[in-house]
Amino acid sequence: MRIAALALAALALAGCADAPREEQAPLEYPLANPGFEEPVREGDCPPGWECSAHLDPRSFRFFVSAGAPGGGKSALCVEPVKSESWALVLQGRFDPRLGGRRLRFSLDAKLTDVTGRGAGAVVRAHDGHGKRLLEKESLATGTHEWRTLSVDFEVPSGAAEVDVGGLLEGRGRLCIDNARVEVLP
Repeated sequence: MRIAALALAALALAGCADAPREEQAPLEYPLANPGFEEPVREGDCPPGWECSAHLDPRSFRFFVSAGAPGGGKSALCVEPVKSESWALVLQGRFDPRLGGRRLRFSLDAKLTDVTGRGAGAVVRAHDGHGKRLLEKESLATGTHEWRTLSVDFEVPSGAAEVDVGGLLEGRGRLCIDNARVEVLP
């Protein structure tokens, strides 16, 4: 009797070894509307993105413009219309499996007469209770045709959300397109 029970247990374990394993979805960080192609009403932030500015939300103009790099239809541009110090366009997402992983956020940026701290790519992570855990930027000044700006970062443990996007801190115009996040090996 005992031998039969052991034989049944061995068969059950052998069956488990041959059973197909459930594949876990690959780690990704997909962005909504990364090329700013979705229709937007005048004065609104593009779908999937949040637009904000220091103190007065009307101190910067956010608008979709033609002439994107790589044959794209449109890009998002930001320029000041009043005297405020910064404007942001961000998108926040998170997959808890990304905690501790290295990522790269990149976007294509075109700058026109940018002064101050500069304009370009920004990454922020927070804990969901108002505490910022990470802020990294890749900013440039002056006038530049389309070029890629990137920020490499490690997702902090305890992060509830990671925000990526564009920052204009100063005067001038920033246009962005082709936003993307890669999970690095």
